[in-house]
Amino acid sequence: DVDRYWPTADGRLMEYDIDEVVYEKDSAYQNIKILHSRQFGNMLILNGDV
Repeated sequence: DVDRYWPTADGRLMEYDIDEVVYEKDSAYQNIKILHSRQFGNMLILNGDV
């Protein structure tokens, strides 16, 4: 289950209709996630920020 609420880089909290985790990995520098939203398509999440 994926959290529906994500903070944006400028501090706003947004709700997204996430239906799939496409990719998730920790690199040497950051946490990387690619999530699929029905509204926006694929979304890149770096260190928890949209």
